[in-house]
Amino acid sequence: MTLVPMALKEAVAKVMGFGCAKYGRDNWKAGEGLDWHRPMAAAMRHLDKHNEGMLIDEESGMPHIWHAATNIAFLCHYMKLGMGGMVRKTESILGDENESEEQS
Repeated sequence: MTLVPMALKEAVAKVMGFGCAKYGRDNWKAGEGLDWHRPMAAAMRHLDKHNEGMLIDEESGMPHIWHAATNIAFLCHYMKLGMGGMVRKTESILGDENESEEQS
């Protein structure tokens, strides 16, 4: 664990503390975990905000990059333990939405 930058550990810990107050402790790993699209989409939203020059999340007062790192940490946890699941919505050529298909 000494190879992981302390700044990353501290950032993820601070965002997770904020998440505990907002969502409850360990909600992200309750049951089988979240479907992967949720933390993936959240990470992308935070990265988009960062790339648009909005460095700080208004709600938490913490950097968007910290929030993105936290969501990626969730995905790493799910992948290692086989939790959650990648759910992808597919569309037909006509644009009709089909049922979600699970991918591992």
